[in-house]
Amino acid sequence: MRRGNLAQISLVAERVTDPETGRHLSEGEGGLLGHVMVSRVELSGYPDRVLMALAPLAVLPQHQRHGIGKRLVISAVKRCRLLGAGAVVAAGHADFYTHLGFHPAGHYGLYCHHDDVPGSFVAFELLPDYLEGLGGEVQFPDTFSELGI
Repeated sequence: MRRGNLAQISLVAERVTDPETGRHLSEGEGGLLGHVMVSRVELSGYPDRVLMALAPLAVLPQHQRHGIGKRLVISAVKRCRLLGAGAVVAAGHADFYTHLGFHPAGHYGLYCHHDDVPGSFVAFELLPDYLEGLGGEVQFPDTFSELGI
């Protein structure tokens, strides 16, 4: 996470005001080390399906590879389960997410406009077969597009 992204992350967190979603922070002696936000996303054609997105996820470079990102994702996924989500999606480094049980979203027929790098959009089913036979575009809140995320 570059210093320039800190303001952008905070701005997204302030602008997404859904009380059912939340921010997950990791703090150390030096202050904020990492951040992930949970947001409701829509699956086109399936408004009854509850999907959540983990975005953005960031850990300060000097604190990466120490398990902070993993702990943030695990905490956020638990929150999604408590909120009644059947699946979670994320856009990021596929290698990082696959080690946590995520699969390429294309495996479920899902796609989004944030999939800049093939395979970087991933999904995790919280309920067995929740995404089976669905497919479609995952639509993030407008706030993300407004900020170029």
